[in-house]
Amino acid sequence: MGGKSKEAEFETYRLRIYPWVREIPEDEEGWRREGYSPEDTPLLSFVDGLMTVFVVHQGEDSYEILKDSMVPDGVSTEMLYQTACENLARDVEFVFSNTLFGGFGVIADGIHEASALCLRHIWETCTQKLEDDVLILVPARDMLLFAPQSDERAVRSMIQFAEQGWMQSRYRVTKKQYRYSRERKELTIYENN
Repeated sequence: MGGKSKEAEFETYRLRIYPWVREIPEDEEGWRREGYSPEDTPLLSFVDGLMTVFVVHQGEDSYEILKDSMVPDGVSTEMLYQTACENLARDVEFVFSNTLFGGFGVIADGIHEASALCLRHIWETCTQKLEDDVLILVPARDMLLFAPQSDERAVRSMIQFAEQGWMQSRYRVTKKQYRYSRERKELTIYENN
């Protein structure tokens, strides 16, 4: 038939695969709302309640969810994750800004802010510079906020700010809180009770 092999096709978009952070749906209806399923989409759960969906950049602001049928045999989900994170770090500029609530926000391109959660080196640098663990909120695809864990006032204000972002966003991610530990160098869910 003369068509490209799956491997050759994959090579045409391998450098345009990016990770998108999403909350893991709790039921079938949630999966339907997301527009993909664990049966036909490569997904990687990387911290309690959150997963990575892999997308292929098609042009301007157009993205396509990567399907299992698009991935060659021998390319694992972990390999996809590594490739997607390398592409993200190479192609997307992340800027850190001070916020009115006393913490910080991540600014990128309006699409990949939440994806910064996948880049461990960012959080290692932030915790070293702040000399503290950081609490992280990801209410929407285009909103990632963080504050030093020991700054209670900033954390309270950040939670209120994130709630507003959640309510106003069309592309919600999660209301859960996460912590990046300076000592353990790991991202975990944060339960403040």
